[in-house]
Amino acid sequence: CDEEENGNFQKAIDYLDKAYEINPRDQAVLNNRAFDYDALGKPERAIEDFNRMLINDSNSVGAEYGIGYMYFVLAKYDRAIEHFNRADKLKGGGPLYMEMTYSEMLGPRNEIDAPITKINYYRALAIVKFDSLRNVDGNNVP
Repeated sequence: CDEEENGNFQKAIDYLDKAYEINPRDQAVLNNRAFDYDALGKPERAIEDFNRMLINDSNSVGAEYGIGYMYFVLAKYDRAIEHFNRADKLKGGGPLYMEMTYSEMLGPRNEIDAPITKINYYRALAIVKFDSLRNVDGNNVP
């Protein structure tokens, strides 16, 4: 929506709230609203919408990815890994619509241009961060 493109995420959420009232099963509305909540620094609210998506469709790869990403943002890496694994299992290990390259994620100076899905990228980062927290805290991971 135009409001999202202009960075007016609260206004976009207001419009999406109205759309949700009309059709609470609209996955696109829930997905967009969830990422708008994330843009406003409200990942917990985003998780609520992704969970609504799973209620509507228990095989939603996008919802599992979204929940995983929000747990990644919240530094709950074990939970993030769990949801990334679910998303990967649901998509059968094949390509996903959310495909990108390492250079897109890491910036123009990176010369690697190998395709990778967001799921694999963030899962790998979550594993590294989870393991580093476990090593630092003597297995006392938050």
